[in-house]
Amino acid sequence: MDRGRAQTVKRELNRLYHRGLDPLDFTSSAKALLRQAVPFDASCWLTVDPATLLFTSGLFDYPPQIARDLARNEFLEDDVNKMGQLARRRVPVGVLSTTTDGHPERSPRYRDILRPAGLESALRAVYTVDSKTWGGSALYREPGARDFDADEAAFVAEVARVLADGFRRSLVAASVVADIIPRGGPGLILLAADDSVETMTPDGHRLIEELHHPGPGDSARLPRVILQVAYRARAIAAGTALLEDGVARLRVLTKSGRWLLIHACVLEGTLAGRTAVIIEPAGPAEIAPLIVEAYGLSQRERQITQLVLQGASTAEMARVLHVSPFTVQDHLKTIFEKMGVNSRREVASRIFFDHHFPPAVTPHPGSGGFVWRAGMFSDSGPLGRRRDNDEGPAVDVGGC
Repeated sequence: MDRGRAQTVKRELNRLYHRGLDPLDFTSSAKALLRQAVPFDASCWLTVDPATLLFTSGLFDYPPQIARDLARNEFLEDDVNKMGQLARRRVPVGVLSTTTDGHPERSPRYRDILRPAGLESALRAVYTVDSKTWGGSALYREPGARDFDADEAAFVAEVARVLADGFRRSLVAASVVADIIPRGGPGLILLAADDSVETMTPDGHRLIEELHHPGPGDSARLPRVILQVAYRARAIAAGTALLEDGVARLRVLTKSGRWLLIHACVLEGTLAGRTAVIIEPAGPAEIAPLIVEAYGLSQRERQITQLVLQGASTAEMARVLHVSPFTVQDHLKTIFEKMGVNSRREVASRIFFDHHFPPAVTPHPGSGGFVWRAGMFSDSGPLGRRRDNDEGPAVDVGGC
């Protein structure tokens, strides 16, 4: 490995982190830079919701038809170097040949998916900062190319934190609006103190059309849920709300059958007295709790299901919830019965494939690869740590 080139790439990744790119542009640029230090023939790059470890978007340049097979491998098969396993290691990088002691055919992912697709060597990594995972990647080389070596794995681990920071910062950049009226994406409604609408973006109009129950009076064109969230935001600003999280937000099922997230805040400065209401599609971290609630799970069962999504072991669940491991196992048995599944993998698989796996992939012209999107990020929920030998593979949600 050319150490001089590697250090140049590391400096450029640090500069890239400060450019304020959106997630896909950051991913595409980071991919091109890393390739200069650690060459690869194909790759998959994923953004991760740190609350649930659900993969929220992806950029890949291998045959798109194997994406679902790789995701199923993450859920339903015992394998090495799964993303959840890597997220819990001190060094979050795994080389296939090293992990399998030179016998990659021991890996169903390699044997049944990668090798038939013409991919041989594999290096997988996750990008975690402050115990939260924001992204991951898998790098592949074709037959005849040299394998990934220890120096290359060490370099990927060395830049993992800056890549995690970059993924996290790219989310912030993607959510910043340069104008009070955004040109696309989430809808914005600006309410005066008397609930009249001062400004509404076209996307606001479009998303409101999906909601039920218009409100009365001057707000006749607004659904009641919009006003409900606005009132809650005003109560929070006035210090009269009794909310544990101090956030005005609501998840609403639309007429089309999808979930929207509505959140609001009271503005200051030149727009003082106005309430801004944002409407956007609900992301995985917002939807997952609703999905598990739909199965009639108790509060404790919902807590355990959330920990299952995060890949927690039985011992971790018992420690977090202050119960015995036997109690956790009893709750898991009830959860399996209510959801009609037989394992933790199937819990995560049902939530991911039924509600998050993208219906289609689209070309990404900037990288020559493909893109899928499943939702937005959420910065909530810690990612616990587990030793590699604790109860076998962790549960994952996605794959590449």
